Amino acid sequence: MLLLCVLPSRTNHGRRFATVTTGYLVIDPPSLHAITAALQLPLLATPQQLCALSFPPLKRVCALFWFFFLHSSVRKEQREEEDTMEGLSYARMPRVKIRELKDDYAKFELRDTDPSIANALRRVMIAEVPTIAIDLVEIEVNSSVLNDEFIAHRLGLIPLTSERAMSMRFSRDCDACDGDGQCEFCSVEFHLRVKCMTDQTLDVTSKDLYSSDPSVIPVDFSDPSATESSENRGVIIVKLRRGQELRLRAIARKGIGKDHAKWSPAATVTFMYEPEIHINEDLMETLTLEEKREWVDSSPTRVFEIDPVTQQVMVVDSEAYTYDDEVLKKAEAMGKPGLVEIIARQDSFIFTVESTGAIKASQLVLNAIEILKQKLDAVRLSEDTVEADDQFGELGAHMRGG
Repeated sequence: MLLLCVLPSRTNHGRRFATVTTGYLVIDPPSLHAITAALQLPLLATPQQLCALSFPPLKRVCALFWFFFLHSSVRKEQREEEDTMEGLSYARMPRVKIRELKDDYAKFELRDTDPSIANALRRVMIAEVPTIAIDLVEIEVNSSVLNDEFIAHRLGLIPLTSERAMSMRFSRDCDACDGDGQCEFCSVEFHLRVKCMTDQTLDVTSKDLYSSDPSVIPVDFSDPSATESSENRGVIIVKLRRGQELRLRAIARKGIGKDHAKWSPAATVTFMYEPEIHINEDLMETLTLEEKREWVDSSPTRVFEIDPVTQQVMVVDSEAYTYDDEVLKKAEAMGKPGLVEIIARQDSFIFTVESTGAIKASQLVLNAIEILKQKLDAVRLSEDTVEADDQFGELGAHMRGG
């Protein structure tokens, strides 16, 4: 007499597999009813009811195993359904609206998302979007008043155009060179040779740096319409007097702001919660014109204004509100709590991005979104790896080389 032990397992393409001592038994929906009918079992029977039935011992054991398989499968389907519904409830489709866009400045709205995503985007823009900056300096001659380390530090802080930074390799990951700067994949070489031959002080600026790659040069901050002056000749590195000389070789590499601030492409990146302001018109009507003016003037920024015709207080610029609570405190001091309600919307943010000039502000935002997507993909991969370890144990780790 053979005891069939039915154990639940994973689903595959809509078909449910159950392991049996004699091999594999494929169970599909029609078979489910057939097996239940063959065992003469009610579909919604409990283990106690099954044990109470007058079955032969073997049939009772088979029935119990079948019960646990069936009900564990139902519970699994319910959990999958709940997980799916939960995922749908948190699914969002963020929207972006550009308000102002320049080469070094961007202002945009980010809506239908939550603060964690907004702050993640801000932090990635500041610290994880790669740029190119001078990282190694070999000084041949330096007779200026500044020592070698001072000059090397100033060179590192000069912004370089970094449109190709995303496609470059990190020097630590480059297998085509030994980091000496003679590599087109991970570095760019600069040279500077300046000597003062007159009695007039000579300004050595970023425009005196000569690059081996025309696409990677010091950022030009000069105004094309302005006249030639020291302010329009680039970032000053050092000043030389007669007879003083500076000769050096510099290597620029790819990096991120998390490693050093010189690689950060952002001057400032900020976001604010979009304020939602509601004035209690009934309470406002109880104030005199002088009290209205006093209340409006209590705001450090120009958020409210009195209509000269209707004498009504209206909101003229809600985004000028800095969450200082001054108007709320003034309303309480006047004995009118609830005069205005100010809500910081948790799903709407106003971003302001200023670039150092290494890359355009618009490209900075796009690169940050791409890097954030890569990070999320890495998290999904790690979750899959953990799930594989749970399934296969040491075998999964061994297959990955762990």
